Amino acid sequence: MFREELVLLLPPGHPELHQADEIRTTALAAFAPGCTNRMLAEEWLTSFGTQKADFAVQEVRSYHAMSDCPAAGSCISIMPRSVVDLMRHLGPVEEQPLMKVDTYLACRPGFDTPAFSEFRKTLAAFSDIADQGHEQ
Repeated sequence: MFREELVLLLPPGHPELHQADEIRTTALAAFAPGCTNRMLAEEWLTSFGTQKADFAVQEVRSYHAMSDCPAAGSCISIMPRSVVDLMRHLGPVEEQPLMKVDTYLACRPGFDTPAFSEFRKTLAAFSDIADQGHEQ
């Protein structure tokens, strides 16, 4: 349904990253386990040459806190671009585009209530991913 850019937030003055050992903090501000963005952040850190054990996770409960941690210099975090753009006034952070991710709407076969059909139509009207022949 939607394609979104994820942004890496770094403490103020942090240089652009080219490899994992350039990350100056050892903590990731993220939501609790089960959050897709947290999973993507942990996978990215691992594929970037960093072991998950090298990073402590500072669990937070809001995007505001997730932005405040890098602004305070204690963590890095990964957030959707749309959220970062809404929170620019909260504190200075360095931003680095990280990856684009797609969000899909999934449902079990045969599930077709009037409410769900309307929900799907509303989402489709605002989707930024062209229909690629998937069932409507």
